[in-house]
Amino acid sequence: MTRSIPKYPFSLFSLSLLLGSLLLIGLGPMAAPTAQAQTIFTVNSTADDGDFDTSDGVCDTDDSADDGPCTLRAAIQQANSATGNSEIEFNISGPGPHTIQPGSALPTITEPLFIRGNTEPDYTPGGSPVVEIDGQNAGTGVSGLTFGSVSAGSVGALAIINFDDNGLLFDASNSIPTQNSYIGVAADGSAAGNGSSGVEITNGASGNLINGNVISNNGGRGIFIGPVGGEANNTVVDNLIGTSPDGTSDMGNFFEGVLTNGAIGTLIGVDSNGNFSGNVISGNGRAGVSIVSGGATIQANNIGTNESGDASLSNDGNGVELSNGTSGVLVGGTMAGAGNVISANVGHGVLITGSGSTSNVVQGNNIGTNAAGDVPLGNALDGVRVENGASDATIGGTASGAENVIADNENEIYIDASSNDVQGNFIGTNANGDDLGSGFNAIDIDSGSNNFIGGSTSGAGNVIGFTLTNSVSVSGTNNVVRGNFIGTNPNGDSLPTTGTAVRLFGSGHVVGGTSAGEGNTITNSSFGVGISTGTGHTIRGNRIFDNSQLGIDFNRDGVTGNDAGDSDDGVNRLQNFPEIQSATITGGGDVEVTYLVDSNPSLTGSGASDYNLTIDFYKADADDEEGEAYLGTDTYTPTDYSSGCSTPPCSKTVTFTPQASVTESDDVVATATDGNGNTSEFTGTSQQLPVELAGFEAQRSGSESVTLQWRTLSETNNAGFEVQRATASADGSANASVETSQVETPQWDVSTGESWKTIAHLEGAGTTDQPQSYQFEDTDLPYAADRVRYRLRQIDTDGTESFSEPVTIARQVTAAELLPTYPNPARSQAMIRFATPERQDVHIALYDMLGRRVQTVVDTNAEGRTEAQLDVSNLASGTYFVRMQTDGFTDTQRLTVVR
Repeated sequence: MTRSIPKYPFSLFSLSLLLGSLLLIGLGPMAAPTAQAQTIFTVNSTADDGDFDTSDGVCDTDDSADDGPCTLRAAIQQANSATGNSEIEFNISGPGPHTIQPGSALPTITEPLFIRGNTEPDYTPGGSPVVEIDGQNAGTGVSGLTFGSVSAGSVGALAIINFDDNGLLFDASNSIPTQNSYIGVAADGSAAGNGSSGVEITNGASGNLINGNVISNNGGRGIFIGPVGGEANNTVVDNLIGTSPDGTSDMGNFFEGVLTNGAIGTLIGVDSNGNFSGNVISGNGRAGVSIVSGGATIQANNIGTNESGDASLSNDGNGVELSNGTSGVLVGGTMAGAGNVISANVGHGVLITGSGSTSNVVQGNNIGTNAAGDVPLGNALDGVRVENGASDATIGGTASGAENVIADNENEIYIDASSNDVQGNFIGTNANGDDLGSGFNAIDIDSGSNNFIGGSTSGAGNVIGFTLTNSVSVSGTNNVVRGNFIGTNPNGDSLPTTGTAVRLFGSGHVVGGTSAGEGNTITNSSFGVGISTGTGHTIRGNRIFDNSQLGIDFNRDGVTGNDAGDSDDGVNRLQNFPEIQSATITGGGDVEVTYLVDSNPSLTGSGASDYNLTIDFYKADADDEEGEAYLGTDTYTPTDYSSGCSTPPCSKTVTFTPQASVTESDDVVATATDGNGNTSEFTGTSQQLPVELAGFEAQRSGSESVTLQWRTLSETNNAGFEVQRATASADGSANASVETSQVETPQWDVSTGESWKTIAHLEGAGTTDQPQSYQFEDTDLPYAADRVRYRLRQIDTDGTESFSEPVTIARQVTAAELLPTYPNPARSQAMIRFATPERQDVHIALYDMLGRRVQTVVDTNAEGRTEAQLDVSNLASGTYFVRMQTDGFTDTQRLTVVR
């Protein structure tokens, strides 16, 4: 941003006033038109005396000749008595800065007046002001310069500091530009704030321009527009608001950088002709920009960063806050240069809140990154948050340039409201596929209904990658997730995510669809779609493949087996999946599938299936557990269930033209969706072992051990079994990094994405046709694992190996706990182990014997079991206490540090 030649919207002024203003504020050697004659008063004194005779048209504080002392106060008095436009110039002897200290309030300006600080001979164009108005002696409740109900004038190249109230007050004033001034900052660049706002525009004042100023260190807001109402079309461009004059350090205003309350048509960073000239709005004590009950356009600004947009200069609140009936605000835009950088703020990047806050648009911004969009620079809370009754917000869009890059925040997008659209964004990444990360969920719909994530039209899908928890977490009712790319981008590049791609709570959500463009691509995640609570969740037409866990999983605990008749109840009614008996390609290239669904249509009750059943077929991925490509659909009716066989369920054969390419070597999986929208898991498949394995079961043996049992009906050349273990974190993602191998190094299973470790070896029976039984008790469970998965590696005598299907044990946390720290005593590092039964804030700190806190160990929001490292290498020898506090739970453990 350059400030030597300010840009501002010429359409704010009538042509005659504009031409006069250009001359008066020194933008060029343009002569004023004769219709706008100017009376010029030249201030040559820093004294504060009033004019001797305001009727004589001469600025003179005594009765001497016309060339006597002219003070700023006297000049304003003469201007108020003059007819037509007046101008104040400066010619004060000696080197600047020239400080004027009023002993009381300066007169309110009641006639058109152009105050030109750049006329002082020692002023350098584009430099800091050399005329300084210092209000430290002016009294309480006094503003620096006050423009009353006038429709012309200007303020240029002044420093206005130390007034008890506002630096500048525009009270029903119209079309006044303020340029190249320091407001709250002294001429030498030091902090010298005014007691209230730097600039206040009130009482219906409209069309004013705040351009190219440094507005910092004020006791209220940097700029306050309102709150009377009727303030319209004021423009704020190219200012430093809350920073030092070089735009690199914090000199924040005490409250918001810019606050509008009830104002309409405010332009922040753009003029009325669409020219972008963004502000730096950073370092302030509350929000960078707050729009309350009105409207505005906010474009091209750096909010929360330095002037270069590459380093943090945080606002202590939200970056942009739209609240209490704010409607139609545009934050960013689709044109090149319209987007804001909204990063590094202590609160949310963008907060939209309050009933009546509708139709607000957030487009084309970098939220949580640097200006280039390729380096994380996250806000401490959510990137974009919509809550508390706000509705019809659009985050992103389908037009070119509408996409936001949102990364490195807590949740990238959090919605606790209804009827909002999230489309076309890059979340946790950018268009280049860079890893920018996220702190928690990429998109979290916490409640509400009819929110739409993505869409079927071109450009509607969001690209989501590199998230730590869930890519999309959906609660509430009847929300839709369509056309998104999760764990990849449209080019097929891998953008791996750690947690569940789509996690469903609440009821009635739709994930995908079978019409063109509706299906999501879900890959490179832990679980594809994890259904945690509720019913009526419909999952159809998606590409789900290469996830480390199941593609669709009830309760995120592995395959939920079919029950006879499908009477059991739970999430999505535990809808039975189709059992595929054969699948072939006909001579004409069609797919022929024979299948059945063991869901008895005559059953009633909460778990029963509502007929008809919609059966979706997919080409299986490499693991035969997920649907990589949607092929087609069939309907399974009560007649299909009971006709054609003596004992239902009966098989049905269907032939259809596939909607994706398949070959004879491909496998087919399927889902069933009942009449109430409950979709099943994918068809369960298993890998046959070279022994006849009759069963493989896992049971908890107390809280800290698991008993594994299996038996075989026969064995051929069986050298033995290895028991292998993989652990899963609280979000269900496979993660064995927390455990140490008991036998050998981890074995990475490429097909499932899980890291398996061998924890035991049991000899086999060789070759036998007699049943054999085996048992192993795992007593050394990794503490931080909320779920533990086991499988058997069966090894033949010739070294051939096969694997059983995994079984999963969930380790529920029923109460909060803080375990003893180990090792204890500790020399350099110690391990903290704690657990919470549900997600909540956890605070763990280390205290000395005097009760003084010496270190914060954990300050997070956690669920399940967690381990954390404690560095004690800098502590003196002695006894310390580790104290854990959560909602309703406090515990303390003793720790000894030795040297």
